[in-house]
Amino acid sequence: MSPLEDPIESPKENSRPIRDGISDVVTVELDDGFQISGLESASEGRNSHRKRSGTEIRHVAGLDAGSRLSLINGTYLIVTSPGSQAIEIEIEDSTAIIKPNDLGITLDGIVIDTEEVVGERVISVNGNSFTIRTERNHSSKPSRFSRNKKRKNIQVPKFRLKEKVTWIYGDTDESPAKDLDEESQEFLDSIADARNLDAATQRNLHPDPEEFAQRVDTKGEEIFSRNPSDNNFLRWSISYANLPWRPNLGSSREIPRNLHANVDELCSIPSVPITANLTKGPLAIVGPAEARYASARHAICSLVGFQKVGSIDLKVITTPENSETFWGWTSQFPSWASQADNQNRVVIVDGMRAFDLAGLHHKKVINREMYMILLAEDETDLPDYFDIKLNVSEDGSAAAVNRANEQIEGIALGVGIRHATRLMQRLDQIAD
Repeated sequence: MSPLEDPIESPKENSRPIRDGISDVVTVELDDGFQISGLESASEGRNSHRKRSGTEIRHVAGLDAGSRLSLINGTYLIVTSPGSQAIEIEIEDSTAIIKPNDLGITLDGIVIDTEEVVGERVISVNGNSFTIRTERNHSSKPSRFSRNKKRKNIQVPKFRLKEKVTWIYGDTDESPAKDLDEESQEFLDSIADARNLDAATQRNLHPDPEEFAQRVDTKGEEIFSRNPSDNNFLRWSISYANLPWRPNLGSSREIPRNLHANVDELCSIPSVPITANLTKGPLAIVGPAEARYASARHAICSLVGFQKVGSIDLKVITTPENSETFWGWTSQFPSWASQADNQNRVVIVDGMRAFDLAGLHHKKVINREMYMILLAEDETDLPDYFDIKLNVSEDGSAAAVNRANEQIEGIALGVGIRHATRLMQRLDQIAD
């Protein structure tokens, strides 16, 4: 197992029955309280669950994201925080079925009330998001992806012998049509495919903590690739959210009236990254200690991992009382990431008191003479020049607010101390 797959401790077996018909439980604890328990039905025999499913669960969003776990056939309980209700998922070969509960589990942002096949959708619950995907072949070469931003143009069928009306989002109160003919279904499928492609492009370009860890592990796409001339220099993902999306229908928007509601239903792109870009302005991360430091760890790892070696001089500015408690892990910083002769100074400032004690100047931040991420418990005395304020909560929820006071709510992207430490160690190993 690679060092980046090892936020996973050795499984602890427990033969205590926890419900009728289920006796054998294997609990795997990931970073900071996130647990997966694999359950085996007693009637199926002790070794029946040992068959590999060819899938893995990935913890893609939340305050302690970044973990992955290979799955064997069987039933799993996922506990996202101590004392919370478990999420039950059944794995059979490459198929994952999730069961509803009182937590309001969503698949691609839609609350489920019946058993659902997960497929390629993102599971979100309790300030955490997960995916279940085909297990990666770690011996293979890292895959590449396209950075082409050109959106797919969707071909609108002729829809002969049907009444057609110009489609405008939100122009109908009707429910989506069912029992569609082949032409209509293929048209809607093409819109869904275009939406999913756009979502995948954004997720690939600005990866979640688990995907980022995978790329560091394999020295994969984008690692150490961004220099100051890159459009994505000093840009990374800060939260996962559902965003408005519109299909590119070209010049023809004439479609049957009964399909308008179906198209409207596809006009949201689920679980895509919200990003910060320090070249556009500083970022403030505001919230309780656990949440803001987890978000800062993901930010630091992303900044070190994506930028070209020698392109940034990253420093943490903190106070004596916070140094050991919250920043001891930074002793694992690669030396090359924090050298004064590097270009582009980036400072992570642990509160306005640290800013003042260090003698930093607001004018240098405003003029981009240095790039800044400021951590704060609340917005008291916070300067008004931040490009984005990311408000994070202990439950993993997040709200990104821009200069125009527009707000996007989602799930925070953060990592635990052990995970961040391993990332830094691995980045130092692969930097030659």
